[in-house]
Amino acid sequence: MKKFFALFFGIGVFFAVLADNIPEYVQKWQENARKGNALAQYLLGNVYATGGKSIPKDEKEAVKWYRKSAEQGESQAQYALGLCYLEGRGIEKNLVEAVKWFRKAAEKGDAIAQEKVANCYLNGWGIEKNPSEAFKWYRKSAENDGSPTMQTIVGDFYCYGIGIERNPVEAVKWYRKAAARNLPMAEHRLGLCYMRGIGVEQNFVEAIKWFRKPAEWGLAEAQVDLGTCYCDGSGVEKNPTEGVKWFRKAAKQGSVDALFHLGMCCVVGAGVEKNFAEAVRLYRIAAEHGHPRAQYELGVCHMQGEGVEKNLVEAVKWFHKAAEQGHVGAQYNLGACYARGEGVKKNYAEASKWFRRAAERGHADAQYLLGLHYLGGIGVEKNQVEGVKWVRAAAAQGHKEGQNLLKEKGF
Repeated sequence: MKKFFALFFGIGVFFAVLADNIPEYVQKWQENARKGNALAQYLLGNVYATGGKSIPKDEKEAVKWYRKSAEQGESQAQYALGLCYLEGRGIEKNLVEAVKWFRKAAEKGDAIAQEKVANCYLNGWGIEKNPSEAFKWYRKSAENDGSPTMQTIVGDFYCYGIGIERNPVEAVKWYRKAAARNLPMAEHRLGLCYMRGIGVEQNFVEAIKWFRKPAEWGLAEAQVDLGTCYCDGSGVEKNPTEGVKWFRKAAKQGSVDALFHLGMCCVVGAGVEKNFAEAVRLYRIAAEHGHPRAQYELGVCHMQGEGVEKNLVEAVKWFHKAAEQGHVGAQYNLGACYARGEGVKKNYAEASKWFRRAAERGHADAQYLLGLHYLGGIGVEKNQVEGVKWVRAAAAQGHKEGQNLLKEKGF
């Protein structure tokens, strides 16, 4: 009995001391929260969610107070409760519940909650995927809060036609808004639009202007594009040495694309001494990180024995990796390897398959060879109509052998 009394007395003293250490404003929140004040309940939830010297962190207690506040319509608490459900903090993870509470806050105009609702629709978290709904909520968030990040996302949706009809002009408008707020990501995208003539007239000088700002800030993608402009002399006097400088800056940040471009510079001796072995080293690093152009070039090096010992099996391996990612040149080369039995067992059916993939992407040589396969029934069922179709497609691109075949056969 004495031990129990001592323990009870000790706990009482502990909480008394604890209460004395609680800041006066927090004590006021506690008092008002118990009386049912929604804002105080939300603020008290924050106190428990973060913890501190006076009140230990207690995520379950935080959820309790967020819920009391949220059920009274406090949008900040609704968002906070949604976040707890999304991340499983203080309560079992439940994406459906997360969406429910995010939506309640979003409908009250909470810009961050609107972004979360958009994320849920885009990724199918707790709700069926719906890019159109995602776009709607991203735009609401961008218009509500003016966040340059949200403005850039809206620009991306317009640029790529995600959940809405593609509108490059509208995309540029949103990128420009975000770029005016000095967001490097938006500045880079605006530069890309000028470089490619997307939504604006092509203008490499303007592209350079918008690449330079985020590149100097440290955005690796912008550094790569700026380096490319210097190497090509696009919008600026050609200067491969300056191009290599920017590629190296991006490579130091782990940019795989920069490694690929440095490899290309080593092959042609642009801004650096020509060095095939170094090119292969750089291509390999980028290729192992899944860069399709590097995989293709590494395959070419193995096929030709440049910078590395000739190895057709290894060449086929890298062509295959790049081809699977949609690299047209790799698809054609892989088809040719199967047709000739180089680095792989001869297989005309596989050859035709890869020639078709490249042909459908407009590769003239692939179109011509696919046409020959159909005309001769090589790896595919013989089909003169299909064969002539593909030979004509190649001839229309200026393929001499295709043009000559059409004349000889009178197709």
